[in-house]
Amino acid sequence: MAMSLEEKRARRAKRKESANRCREAREKAQKIVSTGVCPVCGGGISRNLSLSGWWQCNSFGSDGFREDGKKASEKPPCGFQCFTE
Repeated sequence: MAMSLEEKRARRAKRKESANRCREAREKAQKIVSTGVCPVCGGGISRNLSLSGWWQCNSFGSDGFREDGKKASEKPPCGFQCFTE
């Protein structure tokens, strides 16, 4: 079943909106990364090498996996993460 011209235009508009949201999210993440400061807790951020462009707060994760080395009893874990690519 062929799409009508209106359906094609609506689909194209949705793709454009999605691309704009992704671009804005990447730009916002790049600004955050350029500061090196977590916007949630104020700690540092580091790149997670598991995926290209993945950045996380140094307080991300459970004890033993956090880069800041602090236990959850000293500083609660932070869930901030973003992608720049």
